[in-house]
Amino acid sequence: MFVIPGLIIALVSVHLRLVLTAGINEYPQPGSWCVKRRMWRSMRALVAGEGVPFVPKAIGKDLIFSALLMVGILACSAVFGPSGPSGPPDPTQINTAPRPDFYFLSLFALMALLPGVLRDVSPAGGPSPRHWVPLCPAIPVWHRREEPAPAPRRRVERHADLARHGLLAYLGTYSPWSPQMDAWSGAPTPVEYVKGRTPLELQGALVLQNKQCRKLS
Repeated sequence: MFVIPGLIIALVSVHLRLVLTAGINEYPQPGSWCVKRRMWRSMRALVAGEGVPFVPKAIGKDLIFSALLMVGILACSAVFGPSGPSGPPDPTQINTAPRPDFYFLSLFALMALLPGVLRDVSPAGGPSPRHWVPLCPAIPVWHRREEPAPAPRRRVERHADLARHGLLAYLGTYSPWSPQMDAWSGAPTPVEYVKGRTPLELQGALVLQNKQCRKLS
């Protein structure tokens, strides 16, 4: 309750401080190596020559976009959101296939298809996000220089990512790994199963019979 929000506020404060002092870096171009010492000097010169005030110009755009985003989220919630539960819950309802929202379908399918020993490994072959996300703030420490990948390679990587996520999301829509709940029998319950049962147990037997919950042997 206190540590995580405090860390978030601290990281956002450091980020804003760096934006104020160093500006926002330009997108790297193929053929140009990003050397940290040179980049720092070039960014300072670029900010001094072409920079704009953070307040009100830069933050004004952020506030307008955030307001539009919130209005869009509220509008989508009002128009497309669920209407809420209707009627009392029915614990005997077994024809259910719980799935996450569409933006989690690919991750849902990935976690279902991976073997148990591999669920802590990302599709790229590295550790899962819960392992590498805490290391992201340390990237500038060990980062020295980098040349961005050529545009054709980036396009191929983006298309491969889209195809992978699209296939996983498609699999997540119908969950082919889930058991098929149609191998049940509606045959009458054998008499020996209900002899000597209490009234409560007989009511349970009626529910099992009505819902065809006995597996077909």
